[in-house]
Amino acid sequence: MRRVSRSDVVIVSLLVTAGALSIQACGRKKAASPQADPQYVAASQALQRLQADARKLQGETAAIRKRLEQLGAAADDLPGLAAFRSNLFATEEVLGGVAGTSDWLSSQLDAAFASGDRQQVAKVTATIASSTDEMKKFEASVVALSHDVIPFERSVAQFRALAAAGVFFTRVLPTGYEVRAANDGLEQRLLDAVSDRNNAARASWLVFDRVWFAGDGAGLDVGPSSEQLENVAAILKAYPTVELEIAGYDDAAARTATGLAPARAAAVKNHFVSMGVAEPRLKAAGNSRPQPRCPAKGAEECRKKQPRIAARVAAL
Repeated sequence: MRRVSRSDVVIVSLLVTAGALSIQACGRKKAASPQADPQYVAASQALQRLQADARKLQGETAAIRKRLEQLGAAADDLPGLAAFRSNLFATEEVLGGVAGTSDWLSSQLDAAFASGDRQQVAKVTATIASSTDEMKKFEASVVALSHDVIPFERSVAQFRALAAAGVFFTRVLPTGYEVRAANDGLEQRLLDAVSDRNNAARASWLVFDRVWFAGDGAGLDVGPSSEQLENVAAILKAYPTVELEIAGYDDAAARTATGLAPARAAAVKNHFVSMGVAEPRLKAAGNSRPQPRCPAKGAEECRKKQPRIAARVAAL
């Protein structure tokens, strides 16, 4: 067996030291590589999820838009549809910008780790974390949009079913506006009167069957009344020579005490003026009679059947 000399011990010691230094150097090099840093890996994975979630939500919003397009023009006048479309557009716009934002954040992440600036690293990773949190909110928004389109789909489906059954009246005016209303409702009767030169027909009072007032007062409940008011305004604009007399109705006691009937007539007239109908074409009747007249017995039930507002063609 060969004896280990002193020089051998020195050589072995140097080799061990060099190996240790080499290992330390490798360790430093590995630590300096961003791809090996758990914080970098976590942030990169978060960015990948952010992009994947955005693509998924873009597919869902595209499906919602397609459902909306399938409703066609029948949905255009539905209350709340304009706000819904605005929300959908805003959501799509944000989702469309996520890819660009993710690419920018990825470059910022690489630069921060390459610089070794821990403060910048913390800032970029915090921004990535907040972006992923915001995406969760958008997920909830897209789910809400998917649910919120259902009432519009139901309304259009009901309208189409009723129209197919002949329950709904539709007519395209000379201006291109399409009137959609109930058969034998105010809109149909008004258009019949406008096209009829018979004075007796024009003199008939036409009841607004979908115009409501707030409580028992004279203020219009515009929400549920808007469709019929818009239809009548469109008819008046399409036939610019027509003049309309508007009358309010209530029970005799209320009319004597508060002047409710003329106040309601004035409210409807003013609403038409605000919609662009020339004021000289509209006349609010000062005194109106309740129809039907209500006897003392059963008066309350009778009054529920009384129209709140009516109109007749005063001139062609």
